[in-house]
Amino acid sequence: MTELTNEDRLNRRREYAGPLFLKEGFRPIFIGAGAWAAISVPLWICVWSGHMTYPGAFEPAVWHVHEMIYGFVAAAVGGFMLTAIPNWTGRLPVREAPLAVLATLWLAGRIAVWFAGDIGPVVAAIIDLAYLTMLGFVVASVIIAGKNWRNTPLMAGVLLLLAGNLLFHLDIMGVADTGEIAIRLSVSVVIMLISVIGGRIVPSFTRNWFARNDGPEIASPMMPFDKLTLAVSVLAFVLWIALAETLVSGAALA
Repeated sequence: MTELTNEDRLNRRREYAGPLFLKEGFRPIFIGAGAWAAISVPLWICVWSGHMTYPGAFEPAVWHVHEMIYGFVAAAVGGFMLTAIPNWTGRLPVREAPLAVLATLWLAGRIAVWFAGDIGPVVAAIIDLAYLTMLGFVVASVIIAGKNWRNTPLMAGVLLLLAGNLLFHLDIMGVADTGEIAIRLSVSVVIMLISVIGGRIVPSFTRNWFARNDGPEIASPMMPFDKLTLAVSVLAFVLWIALAETLVSGAALA
């Protein structure tokens, strides 16, 4: 089978005639993330204040933590990666039916976790884990197919978020006492993803603007000092995950 050239991929993008809503990953999933943030917080407030009964298997505050990380943030991460990684790798984006399936899995996870008390925590976990599992597969496939190893940390970030969600559900099911570790792991991963992506995108925007407006040349992103900062941050987060209530982890994070 003949491999598509970059020009072929660009033409395929321009010739897309499917539903606009399913043209790019950010469209359905970013909308879902924003909508869920607007819906889930008032829901939690109603439950917390006693004005609504929560039908799930989680404590209300625990459900709130789970949905902010694995509902809202996971959707934001997915929407960004499905849009940015194809641009970085030169591959065609996920769209139409596969994108619709991915967005549906995310929505199904939100419904399953809310009704975990009715369908059971195991079934809820299986449904909820499906979104990050498919997202990890899609991101890994695009990076590996494009041999764009520079973006391997993004693939690792999705897989670590999946691992954190699994640990969270194992705690809810009473299999293992891993809820706190899951939260620390996932928060650490999100911060590192923001650091890596922000460290690449913001400088590139600045450099491109200067280039168009005869501005000064600026250093390329991810210089040795930037890489050292990320490495130290990873070490600090590993200590926090493994040794949360110790002087060592506190000093490392400081």
